[in-house]
Amino acid sequence: MKYCLHCGKQLPDEANFCAGCGTKVGAESTKSSQRTTTFDGEIHKCPHCGEVLKSFASVCPACGVELRGLKGSSSLAELSERMVRADTEDKRIFILRTFPIPNNKEDIFEFFYLAYSNFDIQQYVKNLDKEDISDAWLTKMEQCYQKAKLILKGMELDKIEMDYLKVKYRISKAKEAEDQRKRQIAVSSTTTVTPESSKAKKRGFSTWSPVAKVFWIVLNIYTIGIPAIIYACVKK
Repeated sequence: MKYCLHCGKQLPDEANFCAGCGTKVGAESTKSSQRTTTFDGEIHKCPHCGEVLKSFASVCPACGVELRGLKGSSSLAELSERMVRADTEDKRIFILRTFPIPNNKEDIFEFFYLAYSNFDIQQYVKNLDKEDISDAWLTKMEQCYQKAKLILKGMELDKIEMDYLKVKYRISKAKEAEDQRKRQIAVSSTTTVTPESSKAKKRGFSTWSPVAKVFWIVLNIYTIGIPAIIYACVKK
């Protein structure tokens, strides 16, 4: 049994034209109702024993052969080439953020320490409020670390984890130092002595006019000297 591909009407086996739309019936314009099977994707096998490999496998589970390849290394070379060709900082940031992390053990190491060596902590801390290349390198470092936890084991994973945590600790310390510096700047700006205030603080007896000085002396004699004289007379 077949169907018209133009209108979907069911057709008799001997039909040459579709009774519904008049389209000529042929091998290219009809399809069979028989179920078909389509294979999609790729199956990866160990080159040594032929065992089917799971995703992110770095060692064959059957024979123990370590899996290596040139795909990851070529991808790092491609990243370097694309970064060099990019003519603006925004383009380099976009390339770096969207570039995939390889699955091979050696390439994860290489990619992690490529990001580690290019990451600038001071630049990252000073540009927290805007897009910066140092933030993109930190993102790649974090992605490498997460993939390393899936693929690597033992000392290999410990080394990456130790360096990653070291970077996070240095970032926290740099942020604390930057916050303290900003607080000091804010405090110093609020306590700055202006010329007018400094002149006001210097005002005193020496800056008074002669009349004011005489008046102040007479006032003190009257308020202090007269009571003292009266007290002395009473005592006598």
